[in-house]
Amino acid sequence: KAFNLQHKIQTDARTVIRALQHRTNLIAQINEAPVPILDTLGGIAVAMAILYAGLRSSYGGYDVGTFMSFLTALLLAADPGRRISQLRVNLRKSLIGVRMVYTLLDEHDDEPVGGGASVSGGNLDITFSGVKFAYRDGVDIVHAVDLHVKPGEILALVGPSGAGKSTILNLLLKLYEPGAGQIMIGGVEIRDWSTSALRANIAYVGQSNFIFSGTVRENLCLSLGEISDARLDEVCESVGLTGFIAGLQQGYDTQIGELGSSISGGQAQRLNIARAILKDAPILLLDEATSALDAENEALVKSYVAAQRGKKTMIIIAHRLSTVRNADKIAVLDNGVLTAAGRHSELLASNVYYNKVVSLQLTG
Repeated sequence: KAFNLQHKIQTDARTVIRALQHRTNLIAQINEAPVPILDTLGGIAVAMAILYAGLRSSYGGYDVGTFMSFLTALLLAADPGRRISQLRVNLRKSLIGVRMVYTLLDEHDDEPVGGGASVSGGNLDITFSGVKFAYRDGVDIVHAVDLHVKPGEILALVGPSGAGKSTILNLLLKLYEPGAGQIMIGGVEIRDWSTSALRANIAYVGQSNFIFSGTVRENLCLSLGEISDARLDEVCESVGLTGFIAGLQQGYDTQIGELGSSISGGQAQRLNIARAILKDAPILLLDEATSALDAENEALVKSYVAAQRGKKTMIIIAHRLSTVRNADKIAVLDNGVLTAAGRHSELLASNVYYNKVVSLQLTG
């Protein structure tokens, strides 16, 4: 309603409903088309049988018992004949279902042959060597990217929208497979990592602050098992959630609705950040993780990031200068190409795009 899209959505819905109605009617027509023909043929067959039997009976060829047995057998054969006529339609329906099942079965398993590597404990470095990635249209989203993030280092990715920043994180999470090049995590090629082990070593906060249907506690803990209220209090305080939790009638056991329907965008974002902090993984990926936060709560998150310097390997995507300027290294991406990398002061002196972004934020 806020975008005044009621008419468009209603029109689109009507189009889909009409298409569904047309297909449903078509199936019904195919199903029912043979029925009148078969009924007519069956009626003619019965009439012919009665006429023939009557003529034979008049000449003493059939007795009543034989005639009734023949007529009963003829009528009993009508129903199987009717069902045979539906065989083609039912077979087509079944083939569609079979095709869908085999398409699902033919999907490649995420896990590599042999179960994959499993590395945990300590800081992990990240290396991109000539990495390329393209969607099915063949246009490179990431083009020959070379990057190295040392253990415990903070890398910030900056660039215009669509530059390939989020794709870099998706490649690290094995949501996408690189088309060329090599990604190494902790000295192990990413294809050799088991998917479950890799993601267990990564805490991720994305642009869409996904909230599951359930309680605050369930959303914070997810697959982490039982976590004490004292630990939850500590983490929630670090991201400015203490007042929010205190205001809930049932505290951590309060239901927050499907997709967090009963909380604000900023609260949902802080819950996602708290979830990542609780996971305490050696790699932390933040994709516009503070975009919905006010200055006070953003400062709390930045304090946490600063405190984890040297303890976690971090990659941060952000448009705000205040979030990226203190990173150990800043990489500038444009149309999937790594155009520059260095510290804030170095890029300010050498990179036109970065200089422009800084100037706009300082003057705007």
